[in-house]
Amino acid sequence: MGKKVAIITGERSGSFYAGLLKDALIRRFPSVDIRGTGEGIPPLVEMEDVAVVGVLSAVAVLLKVLRLFERLKHAIVEWKPDLLVFVDFPDFNLFLGRSLLRQKVGFPMVYFIPPTVWAWRHYRVNTIRRICHAVFTLFEFEAEYYRRYGVDAVWEGHPLVDVLKPSSTVEVGDKVIGLLPGSRRKELENHLSLLLDAAETLYDACSECRFLVSVVDKSYRALVEKRNIPIEIVDDSYKLMRMSQLLVGASGTVTVEAAILHKPMVVVYRSSFIDKFIFDYFVHTKFIAMPNIVVGRRIYPELIQDDATAENISKVLLSWLNKRGGINGIRAGLKEFNRSLGSEGVMDRIVSRMQRWLH
Repeated sequence: MGKKVAIITGERSGSFYAGLLKDALIRRFPSVDIRGTGEGIPPLVEMEDVAVVGVLSAVAVLLKVLRLFERLKHAIVEWKPDLLVFVDFPDFNLFLGRSLLRQKVGFPMVYFIPPTVWAWRHYRVNTIRRICHAVFTLFEFEAEYYRRYGVDAVWEGHPLVDVLKPSSTVEVGDKVIGLLPGSRRKELENHLSLLLDAAETLYDACSECRFLVSVVDKSYRALVEKRNIPIEIVDDSYKLMRMSQLLVGASGTVTVEAAILHKPMVVVYRSSFIDKFIFDYFVHTKFIAMPNIVVGRRIYPELIQDDATAENISKVLLSWLNKRGGINGIRAGLKEFNRSLGSEGVMDRIVSRMQRWLH
């Protein structure tokens, strides 16, 4: 009989990585029984409920979160997995992990894509050390940070090196600008209109420009369609990036994806007053774009809060189009960043390291 692995995650990005983990586990252990939440994973509870937690305000759905939490915890305890893997989704997963630890469950718990304690809310490292037998990080410096605080931390490379590769079969459009406002509702509210305004400003100065935009939430597409510029909605964000000469987008995983594809990108970040207060006082990083953080210098320009204006975004893009904006320096920085991501076969190596709990 195959071993049992529970994978718990939420939101779109966590679900994506959970799907990669599931596939790698099946490759290594064909008879493994995988359940939980995530892309293509047989559910312990309904996946839609978990996804809602990550999109809506935690205050507005508190009762629903608590009901979901109790159902999920009960299902995990009843199923008795040989290994429980948390994937991203830190607030929910740490809450769940603490509760399971108090119940003295007998199965090991590990964390794939643990919280960014090096950036903010450092105190969570103590909780993670108590809960988790090991953590598997996306970046080498994260593993080094966790080890300094007594956590068994493993780094085998970034999974996106297996997923994304520069393509010679997709034609890159001249003066095609890709807009990536983010996938969460809050990101779309903060960034979509800004990026569309920037596109209009750039189009006034460069009538040859064309635009592609990724809008996952269909309820926001009307904002795109009413703009009087040559713009096309592309559902596949990876396809959009490959087709674009230049990119502008919200800070997040997209900065890593763009870097792997060697795409120059303007990184923007806007948030509410409360989020700005939290960012200013509790986030301890010099940069917000991961390529900049890893390399330790500004590769991608960052336009944050009041600096994130249509005029400033357009100005950077126009300088790149006119070959005055240091594109060669950006490409050199991206090569350095990509060398830090590790070699192919990342998920298979991660699963090999999990084998000690599945023998």
